[in-house]
Amino acid sequence: SKAAVFVSIPESDATSISLLEAMSHGCIPVVSDLPANREWINNNVNGIIVNDIHSNFFSRIQTLNSNEASEINRKIIEAEATKEVNRKKFIGCYNKLLSDSEQS
Repeated sequence: SKAAVFVSIPESDATSISLLEAMSHGCIPVVSDLPANREWINNNVNGIIVNDIHSNFFSRIQTLNSNEASEINRKIIEAEATKEVNRKKFIGCYNKLLSDSEQS
């Protein structure tokens, strides 16, 4: 069966590949308030950012439009986190370095 919610509330972390995978599959992310998570999640729009792990943060999921959040997340991943998108970013950086070194 398919998960509807992804929960990850560590005290420190960089961008989690599992978060990106969950977003691409339509899960609603529930994540800790970390800078890396804020790059991907707009609190109460496409996921839940948890400041207090002792709060009833699961109840906040019901306030989201899950279809809208899932669609937002899929679009974010398609635009920013696929292998193809990142390959193009890498090649762009590489080409810029080559161009800059040729001009020097």
